[in-house]
Amino acid sequence: MSSRAEGFPNALVEAMACGLPVISTDFGGAARDIIQDGVNGRLVPPEDPKALSACITQLIMDPDTRRLLAENAPAVTERYSTARVLEQWEEAIAGTLRQSRNKRV
Repeated sequence: MSSRAEGFPNALVEAMACGLPVISTDFGGAARDIIQDGVNGRLVPPEDPKALSACITQLIMDPDTRRLLAENAPAVTERYSTARVLEQWEEAIAGTLRQSRNKRV
């Protein structure tokens, strides 16, 4: 993913869920939250085509690293599963309701 900016990059998470080794520019925010550099994907500096090219070449030439990233990538689905996201929403709503009740007292 060679983006300059992204909100939440669904395509990145979907590729990882499929067990693909991924490379993304480190455009900040979501990319760093999703990818653990060298563990489940690779991050390269934004707007640095040479770094992106070198990283792509490295993964092409290094099947062991490619395999490691691919094996670790699907674990990202646990963090972004429907159940986990709903749990976070429920916690946020419950916290807001508690604060609202405390202000009324």
